Amino acid sequence: MPDSKDLAMARMCEIYFKAKLLVDVLFHLHVLVKPCSAFWCLILFYM
Repeated sequence: MPDSKDLAMARMCEIYFKAKLLVDVLFHLHVLVKPCSAFWCLILFYM
């Protein structure tokens, strides 16, 4: 049984990495979607 300090530390790391992953995913989605939406706006504009 690990002591509570190690457990809390592991929990913090887990939360940190999950949050970081979420931010990375959102950032990449934003970067990918932005040019696409501009592209679609152009297509709709010229139709």
